[in-house]
Amino acid sequence: MTDDSKLIGDGELTNDDITSEVVHYLDENGASVAGVAGFDSLDSNPYPDLQKAVVYGVALDPEFLRELIDWPDSGYSAECTRANGKLRELGTKLVSYLEERGFEAVSLGPTTENLDREKLAVDFPHKTAATRVGLGWIGKCDLLVTETFGSALRLNTVFTNAPLISGTPVERSFCGEYTKNFKKVA
Repeated sequence: MTDDSKLIGDGELTNDDITSEVVHYLDENGASVAGVAGFDSLDSNPYPDLQKAVVYGVALDPEFLRELIDWPDSGYSAECTRANGKLRELGTKLVSYLEERGFEAVSLGPTTENLDREKLAVDFPHKTAATRVGLGWIGKCDLLVTETFGSALRLNTVFTNAPLISGTPVERSFCGEYTKNFKKVA
């Protein structure tokens, strides 16, 4: 399903169908992880009328990460730019898909696009949506940690009022006593 016309096809779909189609489309077009979160009771939702969020991530190439020694370099920056471009592209297409089906949708964009550089914070962290989907947990590094990619991925969130089926939230960290990488960085 890499053809955009298939994403915006005709016919009546159930909530399960729409959810499956959205996640499948993201998976087939470069997302490394994807899922749907419900935000019925979350105070930090920047769009209170949009109670669902599709969160997806693009993994960073491990080759660039292996080369990091002390600080991010130009190769790492280029890799993040590549991933952010893919996130932006998928967000634009997903918003169009949902709007053409009669739903409201807003893409937050990659973190670098909505970062308050003075506070070094964002109004809504993508990792919050990712834990509500069940994609991973907040690790000792204060980043989203996934079983498959660790914390080596970039994220985006699309808020919508589409009746999507939510994943199961992760409500605890699975880092446990593991401190090898934490000590190395600290």
